[in-house]
Amino acid sequence: MGRTIVQLNPDWLARANAAPAKPRSLDIHTGRSMPERMRSLFDGVTRSILDPKTEIRSAEAMRGAPARDDESEIRVAANWIRQRVAYRGEIPGFDIFPTLEATLEIGAADCNRFCVVGCALFTSRGYATGVRIVMWNQHEGHAYNLLRLPRQACASAQSTVPLDLSEGGAPLGWECDLRSAMSVQDYWYEPLPWIAWYKSGTSIVSAPLPVPRKPT
Repeated sequence: MGRTIVQLNPDWLARANAAPAKPRSLDIHTGRSMPERMRSLFDGVTRSILDPKTEIRSAEAMRGAPARDDESEIRVAANWIRQRVAYRGEIPGFDIFPTLEATLEIGAADCNRFCVVGCALFTSRGYATGVRIVMWNQHEGHAYNLLRLPRQACASAQSTVPLDLSEGGAPLGWECDLRSAMSVQDYWYEPLPWIAWYKSGTSIVSAPLPVPRKPT
């Protein structure tokens, strides 16, 4: 599928880090294990959820979707996100995990940042959310969101459904071909321990370390 590449002003990272209105809006992360990288990603999700603007954004994103129709709600929200955030490749050597609001302001994201946006927006609306990490080799991979549906069902009655927001035309349930993948791991976001950690005021190294699970 085609991707839109957006060229950003080279000083955007420095300006975003220096902006006093967004403390800790970016985490730069290099050379660590996948659970440690996911810890930084979920830190971005937590900061987004605790931002009152996220609740407003999620209501805007799902406006017009039929009531009590999970799949329609997700499709409407996915289109809303893709209209406002274009895909662009990663910066080699490190990952960046801005909040949902910061990514909307930037207007561009790689697959990791799309995962922050998806987890934050859908968690704020009551969905169980996660991230699937697909590695093709030691250095190349892809990340995209997971949702558990139906939203109101008990866990044993739910199905895991992929949502790849970085692929502009990908429908709910579509994912890349996993047959040639070196490894596939799922990480699920758990809001309560993450929010408790954030409010404790301790450093990121004391935050919950996500545990990889086999795809379901």
